Amino acid sequence: MNIGVDSRSLGPMKTGVGTYVAEVLRHWPASHSTDSFTLFSHQAIGHPETQSVQHRVAHAHRGLPWYLLQSHRLISQSPLALFWGTQGVLPLRLPKLLPAVITIHDCVHQQGFRYAPSVPYNWVHRCLLPSAVRRARRILVVSRFVADEVMRCFRLPASKIEVTPLGVRREFFDDVEDSPSGDAGVERGPDKVTQHQAAVLAKYGIRTPFVLGVGTLEPRKNLRTLLEAFALLPSRLANPFQLVLAGKPGWGTVNLEGTCRVTGSVPAWS
Repeated sequence: MNIGVDSRSLGPMKTGVGTYVAEVLRHWPASHSTDSFTLFSHQAIGHPETQSVQHRVAHAHRGLPWYLLQSHRLISQSPLALFWGTQGVLPLRLPKLLPAVITIHDCVHQQGFRYAPSVPYNWVHRCLLPSAVRRARRILVVSRFVADEVMRCFRLPASKIEVTPLGVRREFFDDVEDSPSGDAGVERGPDKVTQHQAAVLAKYGIRTPFVLGVGTLEPRKNLRTLLEAFALLPSRLANPFQLVLAGKPGWGTVNLEGTCRVTGSVPAWS
């Protein structure tokens, strides 16, 4: 089966959606060797081409307008059995006989304009996501919470929704051993910190141990509440730790800097 994929998120700077798509592509062929993927994007795709993964690039300047209004031209030229809309919406002129699925990562666009990077972005998703939901054969969601939100916002039956939880790369477990009680066990010791890791910690003024939050730095991540909650911890809990926020600067990042200074948190976005 050849699956077409909205691959606009697989650019040179991947955020959460790009990482999600890349990991699905990386692991799928190993377990479904007869399937293949055709990746569609307006820009160079930061994922390797292989025998089972092919690129179709249009080299357009603006990704969302190209995807909505022009991507059907490339899509209709490829022999696809299924199209996967990885960011919720589908091309407006997607071939009618081509089955489609979409992934919905959240429903923040339904919560008002204060959570969107721009009014046009929020308007596009508020207007076009309902039609994509109706057009799709299945709706993939990354958590039970998102499934409940999708059913509430779009009045969908549970039978149309598939909860596909996000995975964790194997390397995150390389230095964790099982304790006799079955709990996650051994903490990485200082002697195991590599020279590169030590340089990164020194660059950003990070001391161990620390609590790490990863994600694009923007208001819809509710980081201000995280910072304020950390500041309210009693000293016996807060003093041993730093709170480190790591991620690509997004819209509204500058508003977090003052809060970081007040709470003693480390913004690792330099």
